[in-house]
Amino acid sequence: MNSLVTFIRIIGLLLTLFVFTMIVKFTNIIVDFVVKILGLEKNLDTENIIVLFFYLFLGSISLIMLFVDERYNKVNFEPPLWRRLISLYFNFLGIVSIFFVLLSIYLLVK
Repeated sequence: MNSLVTFIRIIGLLLTLFVFTMIVKFTNIIVDFVVKILGLEKNLDTENIIVLFFYLFLGSISLIMLFVDERYNKVNFEPPLWRRLISLYFNFLGIVSIFFVLLSIYLLVK
């Protein structure tokens, strides 16, 4: 039993690392796309501003999903599994977006 719990924790940590890596790669793709479309000069300040707006957008979607889920859970006491998984995913995105917004603000002020 103890080894199963350890295995599940390790798999969870690896999945979290994978999700963080994919979020960072996706952010880099969006930064390159926006810089190319708008014809901006690619420097650290421009990248930080684009990342800041992107994660503010993700954070606002996560906040909307949090309120929608709260109202949904008041009506339905036992939401289906897919609804709970989507809720967990957007809550995770909200936490990640708060971290990256604070990091972007720090890098802009620095």
